[in-house]
Amino acid sequence: MSIETTNEELGNKLFCDLKNDAEKANFFLSGRGYETGVIAKAIQNDVAMTYHRCAVAADELRRLRVIEAEWASLSQDHGKHEREVERLSAVEKQRDELLEALKNYVDGCSLGVNAAEVARAAIAKAEGKV
Repeated sequence: MSIETTNEELGNKLFCDLKNDAEKANFFLSGRGYETGVIAKAIQNDVAMTYHRCAVAADELRRLRVIEAEWASLSQDHGKHEREVERLSAVEKQRDELLEALKNYVDGCSLGVNAAEVARAAIAKAEGKV
């Protein structure tokens, strides 16, 4: 939003032609408000600054909405990631329980020496020890 507007940029616009608070602030700051008889010269700058504050507030509200939308999106993504982490933790727990059961099975059965060693090696590899 630019507050520095010249009479040329405003052209022949009248106050009723202005579409937003920034244009109205520029209109009064340029002197067009007084020139067109819309406002007394003595209060022109005060009115311009009021419109300027409204324009700045509107811009800040737009920025806030964008930030809130981004925050909402990130919150949803975070929730998805939390569910994925929970699912991964559950799968890891099942894996650990299965490895423990397999260890108990290998230790408790009468496999040949070769088969038991192969099974223990596979378990160690699955546990990340190898």
